[in-house]
Amino acid sequence: MNDTIAADSLTIYPRQALPEKWFYQIIAFLRINHTEGFVGENQFRNQISPAAYHPVSIVLGRGDVLIAHTEVLWKTITHHEQDYIIYGLSGVLVYPAFQGQGYGRKIVQAGTDYIRNQPNADLAIVICDAQNVAFYEKCGWQFVDNRLLLGDRSNPYHSEEKFALRFLSDRAKQHQGDFKNSPIYFGDEW
Repeated sequence: MNDTIAADSLTIYPRQALPEKWFYQIIAFLRINHTEGFVGENQFRNQISPAAYHPVSIVLGRGDVLIAHTEVLWKTITHHEQDYIIYGLSGVLVYPAFQGQGYGRKIVQAGTDYIRNQPNADLAIVICDAQNVAFYEKCGWQFVDNRLLLGDRSNPYHSEEKFALRFLSDRAKQHQGDFKNSPIYFGDEW
């Protein structure tokens, strides 16, 4: 028996570099805990997020054991006839055995820091259920009292989920009022 205890490691992986040992633990967790993403044509989905969103996984693990994960995604949205690059956290998870020990906050902070360091980022977003708002607020995210529109632009629907925005670029900061005072069309949710 090895008496050495491995230290936690926080590693950032572009989609194509995510080791299988992490990929399969992440996808298994998502299949069990986020079943809504694995129904219908996605029942046999074998990806965390579509490549079109430029996924980067941030993994917190010890040895071969996944503790926590988040994925950073980005896409372009148009608001008030201006295009913005919006980054976001998705697939935030902490395995149950590790919950309540600060790992969730650590993985969200790592994802938030990664987004802040992207030179093309105008905005950052977190979309979550109402039950998770307090957690993200403790992580420094401020929720917006506005509507997020999803789906087809010609017939969007109002998301019931809550969302927080961070204004990163000077241009986005100058137009904060536009984002706070009129519905935001997000398109397909990641």
